[in-house]
Formats: sequence, structure tokens, C-alpha cells
Amino acid sequence: MQSQSRQSPYVPAVLLAVLSAVFYILCKKFLSGGNGGAAIWFADAVAIAFLYRHHYRHWPLLIAAFLSAIIAAGVGVGFGILLAIQYALACLSEVLPAALLLRRFCPREDYFDGLWPWARFTLFSAVLPPLCSAAVGAMVADASGRGSFSEVFPPWYIANAVGILVLLPIALQCRWSTLHSLFRGVDLGRFLVVGALAISCILLILPLATHPFVFASLPLIWAASRLKLLHTLAVIFVAILLMSMHFAGVDRAAQGDGFFLFLAVFASAIPAYVMAVSANIERHRNARIVEMESDLSYRASHDDLTGLPNREAFKRELLEAIGGARENGERHALVHIDLDGFKLINDSAGHLAGDALLQKISRQLGGLLHPTDRVARLGGDEFGLLFFRSTKEQARARCEELLRGITALRFPWRGRVYGVGASAGITEINRHNSRLEDLLSQADVACYSAKHARRGTVMLYEIARSAAAEQHSEIIMASTIREALDRQRLTLCAQPIAPAANTGSVDHYEVLVRMQDDRGEPVMPAAFIPAAERYGLMLQIDCWVVDEILLRRAHQVAGAGFHFSLNISAEALGDSGFQRHLIEMLEHTPIPTRRIGFEITETAMVNQMDRASEFVASLRQMGCKVALDDFGNGLSSFSYLKAFAIDFIKIDGSFVREMESNVVDPIIVESIHQVAHRLGARTIAEYVESASVAALLHSIGVDFVQGYHIGPPLPLEQLLYVGTQLENSGRMELG
Repeated sequence: MQSQSRQSPYVPAVLLAVLSAVFYILCKKFLSGGNGGAAIWFADAVAIAFLYRHHYRHWPLLIAAFLSAIIAAGVGVGFGILLAIQYALACLSEVLPAALLLRRFCPREDYFDGLWPWARFTLFSAVLPPLCSAAVGAMVADASGRGSFSEVFPPWYIANAVGILVLLPIALQCRWSTLHSLFRGVDLGRFLVVGALAISCILLILPLATHPFVFASLPLIWAASRLKLLHTLAVIFVAILLMSMHFAGVDRAAQGDGFFLFLAVFASAIPAYVMAVSANIERHRNARIVEMESDLSYRASHDDLTGLPNREAFKRELLEAIGGARENGERHALVHIDLDGFKLINDSAGHLAGDALLQKISRQLGGLLHPTDRVARLGGDEFGLLFFRSTKEQARARCEELLRGITALRFPWRGRVYGVGASAGITEINRHNSRLEDLLSQADVACYSAKHARRGTVMLYEIARSAAAEQHSEIIMASTIREALDRQRLTLCAQPIAPAANTGSVDHYEVLVRMQDDRGEPVMPAAFIPAAERYGLMLQIDCWVVDEILLRRAHQVAGAGFHFSLNISAEALGDSGFQRHLIEMLEHTPIPTRRIGFEITETAMVNQMDRASEFVASLRQMGCKVALDDFGNGLSSFSYLKAFAIDFIKIDGSFVREMESNVVDPIIVESIHQVAHRLGARTIAEYVESASVAALLHSIGVDFVQGYHIGPPLPLEQLLYVGTQLENSGRMELG
């Protein structure tokens, strides 16, 4: 409801008085039948509209104006002052209840937006209030001898109800905005043409047909199907007015003045009225559906917090840029921005502060971009930028300016001032780099590399030349590893370890893991092990190896009769779940634990000192052997060996490869060997590639040697097959 509480009530009061008097005289002079009763009554509808639209405190003045006009008009048409006052009170008995009921039950002015609002509006305006007016008016007429109650009540009720039903909606819609809509351009032309044709048809039918009401309803129905609701109501109002005047005798051709004659006039407009309301309800329903679809579409493509486009909408913009690059050779820049220090604010000041900061940064980013640029919130504290027709060098200069602006931003919150920084990664969209997934990944990786290199910097993604590209290669490799684990593309090999004194006698093997890519091509350990370590996949690999040897192939390994050792990564060594799983496998495997060994790198052993010492002790208590791998490549300190009981120390291959040409390496190897023996451990030299190196190691006293001179890694299936075919005699056991 649009209350006009702020405007002066005097102007509306004067306007109400004038309109009430005009409609009073119109109805009494031109719309009354032979018995003097008005066939239709419009004055009360005007008063109801004025009271409904104005504040309660203005009602006394408006009611006074209305009563004064009605009394004056009544006297003007020939009523005595007392009778005019009585009829004015009868009118007021309808106006007041209708205005009160409408303000109570129809406050939103949605009377024609749905079936229930329309029924509610009709009930509280045109059905119930006229009962009061008709009752009071009939009693006044009966008391004054102008007609009996039963004769006056029905036509009075119908006249008031129809007057309210036809004129009140028009009166309520009489606002400048609505009138402007009614009398503009195409709508005005359609209204005038359709309305004129409908009214003309009715005027042509009236003199020709004895009962023209059915025929008169057809032009109104046609008009209702062509016009908006307010236009249709205006046409219906004019049609009823003209037909009522016709049958009231204005053209001296009245065909009767009975109640049923006028009732038929009103009935002729009902189909068009119902059709107009139904069409309006359907129109509003469709509008709500369109609005809902538009809202859902907006929500689906925009971030609720910042109002920026979301990731999916950004992808569509990115596809447009990709299309331009492929078809026209255009170059664009894709930027991934990640805020630095945002989590600290979110945790210390709360999520409300974090949300407010994101909104502020979003506004700042939007204000610094060109009209052709695109910005989106990708999620969390990450934003995506798309610079159309921009090289990566130009994008870098602009991003550096954006980052300086974000860093200079100060965010006050509850008495404290916060600040954040940002890092950015850039990749160029061109004809040769135009795959959506690759571009998003490249920008993300470049941003990740920028954050780890030095926060607040911008890093370009240069294929095969940048740290970001190397990082990206590792990410792709990590994905390949996950896929290999899921699709069983890991395999096992075993490399022999022989006594230095007799390299032809092999009874011990180190189990090594290998991987195949999606084309079945082998992937070398140097390519996938670093990525697995960086992205936390070594634990899964170690679990797979343990289950493969100790569970799924345990009977084959036990039947082959050889000793073997498994590698344990730093991640697995520090995982209590893995430790429990390995102990459980050792307790139930058919392989004798004295033939099982584990290799742990020096760095992993030191970094997991407390857990490693207990775990190593548990393994040795079960009969397993433990080797310290890559010794000398890490901290190169003998002091921590006092905390562990180790069975083997594997001398790092970097000291073995060049023993013949480097005078220092033999000294280091001999020192490690001597210390190991004094601690009760035996030594294994890695990367033995020639017989001369093997002989030199034997002369130093190294116990075992491993490398391509002894034998390359063999597929485990081949080794198991050969092992089951050979006799166990003649094999030397380690330990």
C-alpha cells in the first residue's frame, strides 16, 4: 500500500469532495431508473480509494469532505437536508468498513496478482461492505415512504457492489506512474483503438437487439484479450456507464426500468471482467516465473557474498577468449590472484570481518579494471582476472599495480586496522595455448609458485622454462600417480644385492616400485618419486607395496626363498596408522620375518627420531632387518646412530660412483664402513657400475654391493618364477 502520509491532506480532501459530488450527481441524474434509484453507484468507490491510500490521521478531514459533498449533492438533486444526511450516513456505513477491511487484509495492493488476493479484495470491498449501506439505505427509504425495505435493498446492494467492483480498482491505480504507463506510446494507441472498436460495437448493438446483453459481452471479451488489466477495466467502466445511461432513458429509448434489466447490463461485463483478471493473474505468474528464473540464473552465475561472477561464469568468459585466440590469433591474459594473510584475519577477527574484507577487495578490483576486463571470485580468497587483448607482459605490469593497491588497502574492524597482501599467477591465452583446463591449471600453479617464492609477487607461466612450469609438471605427475594407484598401473622390480667377496652369489634383493603411464609406457622413479613426496602420495605407494609383497604375493615370495628389503618413506615412517598396518601384516604373512628387511633414508630417520626409534625396535624384535639408506647424503652425522640399532648401512652412491678418480671418496667410504662395523652394522655400497669399483670396495672391507654391475632391476614376476624353479641349496643368507 502506498500511503501518502507526508503530503498535505487538504488537496486530497478537496479532490475527494469534488469527485464525490460529480459521481453523486452523475449517478442520480443520468443512471437512475423510473423509480429514482441509481442503477450503479460510483461515489463510494472514490471515497474508499482515498481513505485506503491515506494515513489514518487524515481520515477525519477526508470523511468530513466526503460527507459534506454527498449532503450538498443530495440537496442539489432535490432531497431535503435531513434525507440527504441520512443517505450520506448510509454511504459512510459502506465506505468506512471497506477501507478498514482493505487496509487490514489487502495492505500490499496485490489484489489482481493471484486468485486468492483477488477473491479477498472482492469480498472485503464489493461483497460485505455494500450489505451495510444497502441495509441503512433501505431502512431510510422505508421510513421516508420512498419504498419498502425488500424493494430497495436488492437494487441498492447491486448498484453499490458493481460500482465498487468496476471503479475501485481504477481509482486505486490512479498514480502518476500508472497513468504514465497507461497513456504512453504503443499502449496508448492499442487502448484507444481497441477501446473505441469495442464501445462502437456495443453502441451499434444496443438499438438493434431486443436483448443485446449477450452480444454486448463479445466486444468486451475481445477487448480483454487484447489489453492490459487497467485498460480493460477502463473499457468495461465506459461500457457499463453508456449501457446504464441508455437503459435509464438518456436517449429516451429505455426498454424498461426494472431491476433485472440493469442486472443484465452488469452481467454482460462479467465474462470480460473475469477474463481480464484471469489474464492478469497468469501474466503476473509468468512474470514471477521469469523473475525467479532470472534470479536463479543470476545466483548460478554470481557469488552471493561479493556479487562478482563465479567460477562457472568466468569459465564462459574464458571460453569466449579462447575462441578469439583460436579463430583470430588474439592474445589474452588469464590471472589467478590469491590473498596473502587472509586466513589470519578470518581466524582472529571472525568470518564476518573476512566477508567484509572480501567485499571491499572485490569492489576495489572492479574499480581498477578496464571496461573490457573480467573479474570473478573463484572461491575462498581466490580471484580470477581476464585481460582481453593483452600480452602477459602487459598483464604483469597491471597485476603489479593491482597488488600494490591491495597491499595498501587498510581494513578497519572493531577498533583494529587490518591489511592483506596478494600473489598473482599469469598465463597467456594464444592459439598454441588454448585448452580451458590447462589455462586454469597454469594460472593456479603460477600463483602457487609466486606465493612460495615470495609473497606479494607476480609470476608468469612460461611453458618448460619457469619454476611455475616445473611445479605444474609435478602437479600433472601427481595426478598421474593417483590414476596409477586407482587403475593398478604400479609394478614391482627387484635389484640384486651380492656379497662383495662373491658377487656371483645373490640371495638378497631390494624391491623397487615402477609406474606405467596411461599409454603403458614406463615412468622412471626419478620422474614420479619427487612428485609423490611433495604431494603426499608416498604413504599410499608404501601401503600398496607392503600389501603386494606381504599379502597378495606372499606365498609366491615365501616359495622363492630369497631375502628382500622394502623402502619406507618419511611420510609412512611418521604415520602411526601405517606402522600398525605393517606390524599386522608381518604378524600374519607366511614369509619368515628373518627374510624381510626395510630400508629407511637417513633424513627420514632423523626427522622422525622419536617415532622411528620405537618403530625400528619393534621391527627388529619381530626378526626383520633394518637398513639406513643413502647414508652420507643427509646430515652426515654419526652421533644419532647411537639412538638406533641398525643392521645395515647403505653408503650413498654419490661416494661410490667416482671412487677410482676421486681420492676423497674411498676415504669417506672406508670411514663409514669402519664406524658401521664398530656399531655392529654391516655395509652395502650402492651404484656399483664396474668390476674395478666392486674390487676396490671389497679391498676396503665393504660387506655387500649393489648396482648394474651386479644386476639391473628385474620384474618381480620373472624373479619369483625363477626362484621357485631353483633349489634353495647354495644360497648364502644375510644374517
